[in-house]
Amino acid sequence: MTFNPDSAVDNSENLYRAIRPFPDHWNFEKNRLSSGFYKSNKPISVDREGGRSTEEIIVTFKTSFDKNFGVSKVLAKKCRECGTEVLPDKLPDNIYHAIIIEKGKHGISGSKAKCLANASVLIVLPTQT
Repeated sequence: MTFNPDSAVDNSENLYRAIRPFPDHWNFEKNRLSSGFYKSNKPISVDREGGRSTEEIIVTFKTSFDKNFGVSKVLAKKCRECGTEVLPDKLPDNIYHAIIIEKGKHGISGSKAKCLANASVLIVLPTQT
């Protein structure tokens, strides 16, 4: 099956996000995501799985971001259960790009950000510089 970047994001799709090795994204003391990982006044950028393997996505992220960045994933269904929407947002250089938004807002509020952080699965832990 061929990936259609303009198709609606299905509940069963995994969404991947780079974890910056900074306190607003990662709590090194508690070794977990900070709620700030998803908190923003702008849409949250994620990559759709799009038929790619987790390993392929990690390689893509590692070539696009600093070597200290980590990678997390969250199911689109969990995003919706947290009260957010997931929309395709294909970019010229990234057909897998999508955004997570809170209905009626441009970004994600604190309670929804915490829900998303708790629903996320860590794939690659970030490292301190």
